[in-house]
Amino acid sequence: MEGQLTIKGVGKPVTRTVANSQAIPSAMMKKSALGAIAFTTIKRSEFNAEKYAPYVGDEVRIGIANEAVSP
Repeated sequence: MEGQLTIKGVGKPVTRTVANSQAIPSAMMKKSALGAIAFTTIKRSEFNAEKYAPYVGDEVRIGIANEAVSP
């Protein structure tokens, strides 16, 4: 999955790897649902977010969970 990530006013293209994708019925809505989890790793320094460096690592792994439910 590719897209634009903006943090602290700095936008950069990122590629997210879909680690888990599953189609199951939604327990709450009683409809078909598709869920996915995607991950990407960024460097905080590239987004002007290097506070507490070098005590906090520069690379950060970001996970995004999505769920789409049919109408």
